[in-house]
Amino acid sequence: MSDDQPVPPAPQSNDYADNETARPKGNAVPEVKIPPSHSGYSVTCHKQRDKWDIAKLIGEFIGLGFLITYTLYTAGIYCANKKAAIAAQGANDVATRTMRIDQRSWMAPRIIHQIFKEGQPLVVTTQFDNTGKTPALKLKTCQVAEIVEQSRKDVDISCPARAYSPGFDVVFPGNHVNRISNPAGDGGKVVVSKDGLLRMPLMEELRHRKKTVFVYGRIDYRDVFDKPHWATFCSAMLIMPPTPGGMPETVSWITCESGNDVDPEDTQNP
Repeated sequence: MSDDQPVPPAPQSNDYADNETARPKGNAVPEVKIPPSHSGYSVTCHKQRDKWDIAKLIGEFIGLGFLITYTLYTAGIYCANKKAAIAAQGANDVATRTMRIDQRSWMAPRIIHQIFKEGQPLVVTTQFDNTGKTPALKLKTCQVAEIVEQSRKDVDISCPARAYSPGFDVVFPGNHVNRISNPAGDGGKVVVSKDGLLRMPLMEELRHRKKTVFVYGRIDYRDVFDKPHWATFCSAMLIMPPTPGGMPETVSWITCESGNDVDPEDTQNP
């Protein structure tokens, strides 16, 4: 090509044509690509979150195990303390009951005198002794002396209301109170003699055991610990004839087969 030949013009750019060429054809949606660096960051976050969830779950299990262990330990301590408290309370109750039994008042009846002479009242004296270590309070006694047929088996040894004392007595340790009754007159359930005096026919019946004298009754009182107590008693007259050697006629008393009871201490409230 010679220098004199003209240079053809450079082709002009057609922006519209370029745009048409660059635009996707049809309904195709352009694909958006996430840079590789962004995609790796998302995966790392997911892995770290999974590790955190696992660590959290493990922590919760450990906490739950600690809570269960602590609860069982606390329950064990509570049960042990409760058992120890019950044992201590039981020992204290036993000690208290033992002390109360040792220190309480004890009322015991015994016949100390009787008159068995013709023309005199058949007086029987019962003494109620406090053999304990503290006073007996609000003492109420009942004593009945009754003459019954020897063959009679169903002797009623209950106390009628009229035979009870008022119940205001206080008996200190080593002291006593006495009660007197006359089975031939006042003091028995049946008046044998209108004048209350012994006559020979009755004396002979007693000597030959056709009839006998029962002395029975009941004691009610409270100790210094304000615990109620009671006792019942029953004795029968036994007349021993004089002996050839010069022993005079003697009157003694034997315990009845029933009617001698005391309140069981172990049934009292502590």
